[in-house]
Amino acid sequence: MPGSTKKKMVLLFPNPDNQFVCSQVEEDVAFGPENMGLAPPVIKARVDQALKMVSMEDYRYYSLQMLSGGQKQKAAIAGLLAMKPEYMVWDEPTSMLDPRGQKEVIQALVRLRQQEGLTIILVTHNLEEAINADQVIVLHEGSLALQGTPAEIFSRPDRLKAAGLEAPGISRLIAALNVQLPWTVPADFLKTEDLVEELCRLRLKI
Repeated sequence: MPGSTKKKMVLLFPNPDNQFVCSQVEEDVAFGPENMGLAPPVIKARVDQALKMVSMEDYRYYSLQMLSGGQKQKAAIAGLLAMKPEYMVWDEPTSMLDPRGQKEVIQALVRLRQQEGLTIILVTHNLEEAINADQVIVLHEGSLALQGTPAEIFSRPDRLKAAGLEAPGISRLIAALNVQLPWTVPADFLKTEDLVEELCRLRLKI
């Protein structure tokens, strides 16, 4: 049924200002549950939980226009979380944010996925944002170009380039190191600290 589908899946826009219908954070987060016909105590509990999930409890009474770009996007995320969807689609959620705002939103994404177990479908051209994904799907000209884990996908820079994408910086660094070093660094390292630890281990073996 169309009604039930809307409750199961929600969409986060690139520009958070296009997501808001109220002027205050708390009021906007409550808008969805109110339109679902929930009782006031249930709405309050959902708003409280949603704001806590994105670390925005201290901003509940703020005007949305007083927030930074990253804070606005997190407020928009809270509004979707308050409706308790089964799936969330984030459409280029950091494309209009500065580096600090981008970091805030991606940290929220990782926390929601790891701690809350939410299913989030992230649409992005920046593969740095896909490092923490379970699965990556690369589309090119409307067709499936690649599918696999981040490590599998990022180890194919040639295929990514053909699709108009660039592998994350750490993957490019590993490729450059493997040209210069006397030993091979595995291509499946996605975090800097893990790569540093592996380089130290390999160095000690010489």
